[in-house]
Amino acid sequence: MNTIEEEVPPGRRRRRRYIDDLIIFAPNRSRALKGLKQLKHELKRFGLDAYDPPTKGSPAASAKAAAGETKKGCSFLGCDVSPEAISPGKRARVSLLAKVDALCNKALTSQRHLKTGTSEPVTLGSDPTLLSTLWRVSNTVRAWGAAFSFCTDHRIFRQLDADVAEKVVDFRRLWRAKTSSLSAADRQRLLGMSLLDDTHFDTSFAELVASRAGTRGT
Repeated sequence: MNTIEEEVPPGRRRRRRYIDDLIIFAPNRSRALKGLKQLKHELKRFGLDAYDPPTKGSPAASAKAAAGETKKGCSFLGCDVSPEAISPGKRARVSLLAKVDALCNKALTSQRHLKTGTSEPVTLGSDPTLLSTLWRVSNTVRAWGAAFSFCTDHRIFRQLDADVAEKVVDFRRLWRAKTSSLSAADRQRLLGMSLLDDTHFDTSFAELVASRAGTRGT
């Protein structure tokens, strides 16, 4: 793809590519389709191809292919693109909030609180703590923001921040209710804090001292 981009002649058509997704801007539909035809010819040299957009008599071979006037807006890379703004599409926004819900629900349905103080194995993957859950939510939000950092409609980002904050507040409220009957120490463990009382003590040195009691050291 880099080789093909380097060979694009200057003109009124413009291509923008992200990995294997590409959009062609042109003054009119005819010029855009001509640019697509040229692109397909270039791709063929490498054993590759591109989907054709739908026409009046033929549907597109893939939902990924589309054509239309830029003033009406279009969808690209999961974004709604228009001359006014570039914003994450509805599917992407719903997906982010669903991921946050899934992380919170996994923590709330975990049986870690029943394993505390027992010999049952506990892992962060299946039995997340409060801190590890918030850390994962934070990383999920950060990664999502980085993926859509080229967007210009920051109002949507602020609204999503508010939506996530509301979910986190609700999660922490339910977490407190779930752990309210536990001891202070067990609540600390479920929070994700290490306790000195949980230290795995090495008794070998103490046993050595005890075994040598009353003898002269050498």
